[in-house]
Amino acid sequence: MNKKIFIRGLGAGLILASLVMFVTLGTADKKTDDKPTDTNKTEAVTQKATKETTEEKTSEEKASEEKTSEEKTSEEKTSEEKTSEEKTSEEKTSEEKTSEEKTSEEKTSEEKTTEEKTTETTTEELEPAAVKNENGGGYIIVTKDMTPEEICDELLEIEVISDKWDYYNWLMRSGYSNSIEPGKYTFGGYESYAGIVWILLGN
Repeated sequence: MNKKIFIRGLGAGLILASLVMFVTLGTADKKTDDKPTDTNKTEAVTQKATKETTEEKTSEEKASEEKTSEEKTSEEKTSEEKTSEEKTSEEKTSEEKTSEEKTSEEKTSEEKTTEEKTTETTTEELEPAAVKNENGGGYIIVTKDMTPEEICDELLEIEVISDKWDYYNWLMRSGYSNSIEPGKYTFGGYESYAGIVWILLGN
């Protein structure tokens, strides 16, 4: 009797132990099956985050490239505008210089014409004269139509030379007789022949 009860109890215990084991293994398998799913989810989230980060970086790079391109275009436009302004400024400066040069040339031409007219008027107004100073020397006035001989007469009159024909011959030999310009010439009374002609040449 006791033996049968023992065997029954043992059998029931084995069955109960088997059920517990079966349930435990099933739960473990389910957990094991669930773990890869969680891992896959984590990987999917990570890939999605990485993709979004990459897209953000790509977008930022594109924006940076566009900004750089716009800055370069702006700099090129600014450079072109500056170059254009510099060219315009140079052209204006060149035009102003040309205008100034023309004005200067016109003024110079007018001044020369005025001087020539004044010289002509002065020359026309000159009359032959020989004025001796009390302390020696004096001045003579040479006109346009005077001959070397007449000039020598004036020099003799103020006693700058002592021999008219001697100086006349020297003057003709020197070759300066035709280079004497009309005007008023002052002498100290102590000049040599060469010194006299030097003064008569306007020096």
